[in-house]
Amino acid sequence: MLKEVHSTTTISKSLTEVFDYFFSLNPLGILQEFGYLAQNKTEILVNTNSMLGSEELIYFHDGSTALYQLYDLMPNVLFSIHIDDFSSKRIKGLEAIRCHYSFDALESGMVIVHCCIS
Repeated sequence: MLKEVHSTTTISKSLTEVFDYFFSLNPLGILQEFGYLAQNKTEILVNTNSMLGSEELIYFHDGSTALYQLYDLMPNVLFSIHIDDFSSKRIKGLEAIRCHYSFDALESGMVIVHCCIS
């Protein structure tokens, strides 16, 4: 069953600052609530010079893995990441995590951030 969470927020910072902040977030943090922590920090979303399709194998503390991919990137406009191929039996019902962020700069200097996680 596919579930989606949509969120929108408005931030009073420059578009570049807001984009860079969200781009650097680790979407695997949502698994921490389940006690499922990544052993290594991903290096894909370090800067916006990352290449589309960049992949990294993520290792978890229990020895299982998942595949992390930069799926879409238009700096200061949008980016999407995709995490799938979870090998852990602990979360066997989880097929993938997809995160999509888009950014709209307003004339007032505010930035609207739209986020969809599924």
